[in-house]
Amino acid sequence: MAGENKSRPANQPRNMFKAAKVSPADPVLALKLRADADDSPLKLDLGAGVYRNESGQYHEYRAIAKQQYEYSTGTPEFRALAAQVVFGVESPILSRTCSVQTISGSGSVHLGAALLGHIGRGKGLPKVYYGAPGWNNYLNVFRHVGFEVETLPYYNVQRHELDFEAYLAGVQMAPDNSIMILQGCSQNPTCADMTPEQWRLLAEVMKKRGHFPFFDIAYHGLADGLDDDAYSWRYFADMGFEMIVCQSFSKNMGLYGERVGALHVVCSGAHLLPGVESELFRLIRSEYSTNPLFGARLVTIVLSDPEMRLDWEVELGEMRARLKGLRTILVSKFKELETPGDWGFIGREKGLFAVLPLSPEICRELADKHHIYIVPNGRINISGLNSQSIARFCELVDAALRRPMTSMSNGTNGVNGR
Repeated sequence: MAGENKSRPANQPRNMFKAAKVSPADPVLALKLRADADDSPLKLDLGAGVYRNESGQYHEYRAIAKQQYEYSTGTPEFRALAAQVVFGVESPILSRTCSVQTISGSGSVHLGAALLGHIGRGKGLPKVYYGAPGWNNYLNVFRHVGFEVETLPYYNVQRHELDFEAYLAGVQMAPDNSIMILQGCSQNPTCADMTPEQWRLLAEVMKKRGHFPFFDIAYHGLADGLDDDAYSWRYFADMGFEMIVCQSFSKNMGLYGERVGALHVVCSGAHLLPGVESELFRLIRSEYSTNPLFGARLVTIVLSDPEMRLDWEVELGEMRARLKGLRTILVSKFKELETPGDWGFIGREKGLFAVLPLSPEICRELADKHHIYIVPNGRINISGLNSQSIARFCELVDAALRRPMTSMSNGTNGVNGR
């Protein structure tokens, strides 16, 4: 019939979200849920990337536990103090840096990616590269805002060491003006970091090719200390790079649930700061309106009080010493057991993690039979071990590796979380 209304009846659903699909479960989160449900006294949760104390509990920092909550400081002070942790209190870089609070480190990476995606959309987005194995969420975050993402070889799994030559060659061959995601310290999952000389060589190549440095520093302070860990991004800034640095206080202040982070955008000059800050404000306003204050206030209190800040830095040193001691014990115990393979790499690396030569099958077996939870690529959180559990852990790993049906290779599937 002419003029008949062919439109959908008012009560018929539009199926607007028909294309939405169920994503595969995140292996790290799934592992954590399983570990949380395990009440065995033998349980070892070595999956999640959170620092645990000798009792196996999430670590509460003294500076956080002692402070009084009635203090109220504004976000501008937090931004300034966070930037000083990253670049140094007297750094001239601060005068050309725009800093904003973010939803921890993951939110900082997303906001930085969104900023680059927004300002570059009209002229074509560059490719994004990160070293593999790396934090797998880089792929999701940057693809989400429209970037094409690829990996570069970073770590030789067979030799258990940084493959700097292969990585540098990949950076050299990448298209001009690419974005390079760089983990400035305590690389996740390997904790195999570049030396100062290697960082300088990388900066030279990136400068020639016009690459943009995108630093993620989720573990700042847990490798060699706040200043030593900052060598890479401070050097790049001193070399005149425009760049982004993504900061988190989840690991180095234990504020996991408060989601406290910051994004620092280093510009070529101070005249660019108002435009960058305006863009960031617009992005934040459109996505989540405003940042939560409580965690930022805690950080501000600690960083603005000289005594609390010193206590925090001392405690970070204690944690580094404990991690180093656990690494030494692991190497010694595997040597004592004559476990197949060379385990010296554990002692050479620094930070929370080590990637052990364990297949996904071995990781599953350790969870199913022995209540030991390890990410499928063999990454362990070393702080999850203690003086009572470390011998048992090494003995079970040794036994698993000696069985002929298992493989020592863990591949490079890149499955790891924060």
